[in-house]
Amino acid sequence: MLLATCDTPTEILEPSSLLWSVLRIETGKELLAGRHLDARGITNYIPTYPHVRRWKDHAPQELQRALFPGYAFALFPDQRAQSLALQSPSVYDILTISPGQPALLDEIEMNRIHAIGQHQGEPWQNIEPGQRVRILDGPFADVVGLLIRRRGSLRFVIAVPMLGQSASVEVDAWQLEAIR
Repeated sequence: MLLATCDTPTEILEPSSLLWSVLRIETGKELLAGRHLDARGITNYIPTYPHVRRWKDHAPQELQRALFPGYAFALFPDQRAQSLALQSPSVYDILTISPGQPALLDEIEMNRIHAIGQHQGEPWQNIEPGQRVRILDGPFADVVGLLIRRRGSLRFVIAVPMLGQSASVEVDAWQLEAIR
């Protein structure tokens, strides 16, 4: 779990009048963005979970991945801190609920998010067989196809239009992103 500009997790979640902003981050670059925010002195929180990456010809390696891909949480005590955050590499913008109205989280909501991170929460998407999905990781990264269930496992159907054929490969749910 990445906690920035604080020594312990409890420092982040002490009651305060400040509200947490939600930053939209380049997917896969959340931890890098967190380090850039740290360097700028911006308090941020990126809950993570352990993920084992299996390389073709190397031993498995445990990595930390963002629990909420594409998002980070930050405290902005003033406009200057907000401007610094928006100038950070991999930070797109601040999530808004309407134009000019940022999505803000109070300490109750942040405590829930923190509890999920502390209890080794894992990402969960409501992806159902028959849905179009994109693979996020591995040799088929960024390929779009159809998700099916066969013999109790999830399979990803890859179409090869030029051949008029399709094939399926077994996938784990964490590798997928629903296409809306």
